Amino acid sequence: MANFRNTINNMLRLPPEHNVHPQVRKEFKNNFLANMVYIAVFDLGESFISTNTILPVFASMITESALIVGMVPALIRSGSLIPSFFLAPYVNDLSRKIPFAKSTARISHILPFFILAGTPFLLLFLPPAIVVWIFMPAVLFRGFSVGVSNLPWYEAIAIVIPGQVRSRFFGISILAAQVLGTIGSVIAGFILANLIFPFSFGVNFLIGATFISFSFFMFNRTVEPEVFDESAPPQPISKENKSLLDFSKITLVLQSDHNFRKFIVSRLLFQLGNMPIYYVAVFGIKEFNLGNEYAAVFSVILILSGMAGSILLSMKGDQFGPHAVLLLTSWIRFLMILVALLAPTIGWYYLVFVFFGLGEAAMNISELIFAMELGPERDRSIYIGVSRSLPGISVLASPVIAGLLVDSLGYRMMFLVALVLCLIGILTLMGVKGTRIVLGQ
Repeated sequence: MANFRNTINNMLRLPPEHNVHPQVRKEFKNNFLANMVYIAVFDLGESFISTNTILPVFASMITESALIVGMVPALIRSGSLIPSFFLAPYVNDLSRKIPFAKSTARISHILPFFILAGTPFLLLFLPPAIVVWIFMPAVLFRGFSVGVSNLPWYEAIAIVIPGQVRSRFFGISILAAQVLGTIGSVIAGFILANLIFPFSFGVNFLIGATFISFSFFMFNRTVEPEVFDESAPPQPISKENKSLLDFSKITLVLQSDHNFRKFIVSRLLFQLGNMPIYYVAVFGIKEFNLGNEYAAVFSVILILSGMAGSILLSMKGDQFGPHAVLLLTSWIRFLMILVALLAPTIGWYYLVFVFFGLGEAAMNISELIFAMELGPERDRSIYIGVSRSLPGISVLASPVIAGLLVDSLGYRMMFLVALVLCLIGILTLMGVKGTRIVLGQ
């Protein structure tokens, strides 16, 4: 018990040898806990409205179009990325980041999820052909509204969680999220198996919306220390430059930083090759003649394997560096697509979700941390915003391409094309210079 208590205390304390601002050190414990619980509770809610499993399966129940089914997770993923491009210049000039993050999260974590939760119940009054055109705008609203609050939250985390312990923070936070998410997925599977359609999905969506709304109140406890770079102190935005459409700084960064451009190209290619993630749950259910409750089974495997990835990230991520972790997880995603293409039985197909979960959390976090460290601190919002938004173009395009391939040539040809694109993206990433490319440095 004493050892466990010491481990927890060490987790919530910055080592004295780390050179950080006194205000960051003072608020570290509160900010670590507030944002860790925020991530965990948000993902608990997400387990009932899973972007990669439950939502696509619900979509497949109200439409036969593979394109529309694939667009569901794509709209959410791209919606969480693309707004960062438009917000990056604005957020970069804000002297205080968290007030803006809180004001956007207040709306994005409540309203869109309850609107989405109401769509299954519309099937009691309307035909599926009409409900699908209500459901898809609700999905779009859910994706883009959360995307608006993401960038200021990322920037705030970069301020309150020092770079020396970011992998630890994200690894532990996501591990806690996955523990709760596992419990949520088991309950979601029970609901899907025991309630009739559409109540099964409607109840799940309502539970998820409730938890996600509560997560905002945890995030609201974050305290932003008064930290300024003395060499270039941030200035409040003037009325003259307060436009969300001022992209001159973004253009300058992209023109001058060849290494960053290569990184963006690698992510654009990789996200195109990432198209199977929108279809692996639906394909597995159709290919092996499974019941809808297997969407929740896939979610459990996804979360459990993600827990293993998060443990490794929290233990070794800071040591290896984000570039090495991003490369490793990209190769794991390559293996996921290969197994989906070749799996002969459902037992083998479970490995798809093992590889999916093992690399997903670490990939997203290492990509974010890598972007935080690629450029100077004064332009961090630009680097984060561009790296999170431009790949969103591929995220939005990939399900369209995948849907056309599935409808015309079948799932296996789509997997094969994705495999080639994924490999090209990985090879491009290998040419990007990182801050800590050599393991252990």
